[in-house]
Amino acid sequence: MTLESTPSVQSYDPSQLVRQVWDLLQEQGLQPSFPEGRQAPASTAASVLLRSLGIVPGVDAETHYKRSTERIWGENQDVD
Repeated sequence: MTLESTPSVQSYDPSQLVRQVWDLLQEQGLQPSFPEGRQAPASTAASVLLRSLGIVPGVDAETHYKRSTERIWGENQDVD
């Protein structure tokens, strides 16, 4: 297999998938909720779904950095 014929790797953020499914369920008149401590299993399940569809679960470095600083400093803080 040559480099030119190597298929590109597809990736998608599992947290984004969870948010999109949440919104879809609400649009359908359902009321999704995370019982205590169940958000991490939802993200894991989204990762498994993505892998089963041939997509690598992942997030780009910029988004990862932004999320980590939001957890530490809060959403409205500037980190320079």
